[in-house]
Amino acid sequence: MRPVKVVLAVALVGLVTLVPATPAQAGGWAVTFIDPVDERTTIQPATTYSITYWVLQHGNHPYEGELGTTGLKFTNASDEQVMSEGVALAEPAHYRTEVRLPSVGLWRITAVQGIFGDYEIGLLTVPGRVAVYPTPPINPAGDGHGTHWGEIRPPGFCADTHSTETTKGVAPPKDTQAAGTSAAGQSTPPPILIAGQFVAGVAAILTVVLLVRRRATRRSGVPTPL
Repeated sequence: MRPVKVVLAVALVGLVTLVPATPAQAGGWAVTFIDPVDERTTIQPATTYSITYWVLQHGNHPYEGELGTTGLKFTNASDEQVMSEGVALAEPAHYRTEVRLPSVGLWRITAVQGIFGDYEIGLLTVPGRVAVYPTPPINPAGDGHGTHWGEIRPPGFCADTHSTETTKGVAPPKDTQAAGTSAAGQSTPPPILIAGQFVAGVAAILTVVLLVRRRATRRSGVPTPL
């Protein structure tokens, strides 16, 4: 293949990688809130528990579209994973899942949010309770003035002020940050997208250089192979 055609092909491939495939790559993000568990409950191994949660776009409203599969994923220090898929409830963006962890220890809780990137919720000690990470800053004006829900609402949403309270809990360790999300819960470009941007930039520069050289050669009357 001739040099100019090769560079153009590489540039095309690089530009294709720049096209957002999902809302997560386009800057869309979501936050998952777990409903409070009875304080008297201590989660034990090999025991099934029902947990309800909310998946809110931008942390304050239901996603208007087909969200896809949601659930809670638990990972321990040995990289053993337990995935519990959610079932939609009557309220918008509200789900229930059945969780059964096989062994004692510390489990990292990650929310699977359909088309959005995964979101780190917190840590669960078995036997014990959930420690939830602080939620990112939420714009209270974006919740549609409380029109999405009735009496059953996401944790911290007040019916009169339509605002959210910061979830109390421990700060997420650096090594538990979910791939594809920032500390604020916003999706960041995946490595392949960054690589595509770099390749597209280099290919574009090389294309311009070769075309300029080709034009200069034509003007000089000396043929140059493509």
